[in-house]
Formats: sequence, C-alpha cells, structure tokens
Amino acid sequence: MSDQPTDDRPPMAIAYEWVGRIFAVCIEMIAPGLVGHWLDEKFGIRGLVILGLALGITLAIYHLLQFSKADQRQRNKPDE
Repeated sequence: MSDQPTDDRPPMAIAYEWVGRIFAVCIEMIAPGLVGHWLDEKFGIRGLVILGLALGITLAIYHLLQFSKADQRQRNKPDE
C-alpha cells in the first residue's frame, strides 16, 4: 500500500488543473494593481496602485493557502 492516494486522472489533466489555479492566482495579484493604476491616472490620485497591489497579494496568498489545505485534505483522505 502506497502513502500517496491514487488519482485516476491522466498526468496532463492534473497539470492543467494546477496551471489554471496558478494562472488565477497571478491574475488575482496583478488585476487590482492595474485597476489602482488606472484609477490613479483617471482621477489624479496617488497611492491606489499600492493599495491595489497589497489587496491583490493578500487575496493571492489567501487562495494559495486554500489550495494547499484542499490538496492536503485530499492527500490525507483514506482510500475508498
């Protein structure tokens, strides 16, 4: 009996799932900063880009932790 649970999906399917997750986290990091930059330019305000990037990084770290917890639960789940 192996320590790792079996995943019946092909390796490429697993890889695509992780690529999608990583891409979503990257967009989550960058988009609030870009919106902040756009708002800075449109309204002549300073500092919204920094707030946007801080918000984006915070959200991305939160979702990375969520992904890690879900993956850990999946690995610790007893084989059925």
